[in-house]
Amino acid sequence: MGNGDGTFTPTYDVFPFYKKFSYPKYAHDLDGDGRADLLELDGATSCMHVFKGAPAPALQIQLNESQVIGTSACGWIFPNVPATSDRGVTLSSSVSGVTLPASLTIAAGSLSQQFCYSLASNYDWRQVFDIRAQLGSDVAIAYASQSYVAGYAQTLSPSAEQVIYPSQSTAPVTINLTSSQGYSSTVQLHCEGLPAGATCVFGSNTLTVSPAAVVSTTVVVHTTSATPASSLPLYVVASDSNNDVRRFFMLTVYPLVVVSPFPVNTTSPGTASVDLFIVGLPPLHAELLRPAGRGNVQVLRFSVAVS
Repeated sequence: MGNGDGTFTPTYDVFPFYKKFSYPKYAHDLDGDGRADLLELDGATSCMHVFKGAPAPALQIQLNESQVIGTSACGWIFPNVPATSDRGVTLSSSVSGVTLPASLTIAAGSLSQQFCYSLASNYDWRQVFDIRAQLGSDVAIAYASQSYVAGYAQTLSPSAEQVIYPSQSTAPVTINLTSSQGYSSTVQLHCEGLPAGATCVFGSNTLTVSPAAVVSTTVVVHTTSATPASSLPLYVVASDSNNDVRRFFMLTVYPLVVVSPFPVNTTSPGTASVDLFIVGLPPLHAELLRPAGRGNVQVLRFSVAVS
């Protein structure tokens, strides 16, 4: 076995058994070709699986990322066994736009060599690409793709929280849509998360996205006197047949409350003073919705005359 003299030459190939709870536990040359085959007994059935033995590949390839973020990434070549001299490996791809070195050198005694590649502007990001490494007659192939990028990006300005009373409207928020990777489309805009009685009014609720320029419009949120107090994210959604892109800003609707918590006591005729507590937005801001507080409770004092 092994080298025939009681010694073994270790190899560094990796053979993963995907989606299996354990590896095959038995080995025997079942087809008489001089190579051991692996035998696996299938639990709870009368079946068995045979993994045929074959010569190990001269090399293996592994990419750092199966989904490339951006336009560049790296990978590794692993030879089966170390060698006493340098070895040249050729690299290629069958997909247009994948730029990588034509070859690399695995130094003598080395068990790995890194390489890097990039995706050019003519690469179709919708396509899976291959990278092939060849050493002698052995070829190893790895596959990857560019991470999905929505056809357009959306930004809101300002994106800060807007705080209003019921029946008031927000300040205009500018919506910008920017094409990604040459994408063109007609996009519809709408709002999600509106409180009861509130409406979104867009400068234009249909925008044409193209790589030529950033396209923009505005949105204003109108409320009514019946809109309840709330503090929730309001999402502006830009949709076409392929994408739903969402961005949000916080919308807080705060009530204005006037309270006289104490009775007015006086004789008749006579006068008395009473305090009114006015609770609302800064500087008339209480601790009802915002425990941390951003203002105060305004107290007004007035006199009552009884005749």
